[in-house]
Amino acid sequence: VIIGAHSEVKNSILYANTTIHRSYVGDSIIDSNSRIGGGVVLANKRYDRGDVKSAVREEKLSTGLRAFGAVVGFGANIGTNATLMPGVKLGKNATVWPGCVVLEDVSDDQTLK
Repeated sequence: VIIGAHSEVKNSILYANTTIHRSYVGDSIIDSNSRIGGGVVLANKRYDRGDVKSAVREEKLSTGLRAFGAVVGFGANIGTNATLMPGVKLGKNATVWPGCVVLEDVSDDQTLK
């Protein structure tokens, strides 16, 4: 795992060969071979500080947690200055283009522009 200067990683699980470049990763799980560009935020708290919800079979369910970030799948790539909202999941080899705000899950091999 490579965590670049000026990054913050809080209560997260990072698997092998993950690279994080000057980003915030809060309460998240990042699978192997994932790359997170500079200025990326994996947000872990809702604006209203309520319980974080995450989609399960297209239904948003409460995680029962007030701090829960993103789940990033194997080989996913997140471009610079992208933001993943709390409870969002990225599938295997998913790509998020720079500057995107990710409000919903991104499926395996899908690209979000």
